[in-house]
Amino acid sequence: MADEIGGTFEEFSRTFIESVGEAIRLAGDLGEVVDYLIMHILAPHIDRIEQKDGVIRIDPLIIRAREEVEKESRARG
Repeated sequence: MADEIGGTFEEFSRTFIESVGEAIRLAGDLGEVVDYLIMHILAPHIDRIEQKDGVIRIDPLIIRAREEVEKESRARG
């Protein structure tokens, strides 16, 4: 792969490791964004969500509403 990119193996190795590090940092940042969005979406319904023994139970009305949104989304294509 170093031949394809150009440069020495040492340069390729360093660049590859830096790129992997950047990808890992970006994945972590994406995880934070997803956590924030989930908290924002669930915040108004927090009184309907309970957690016991590591299991999150979500009110069936919320589940049905989500299924309806997904159904409409699929219908629109």
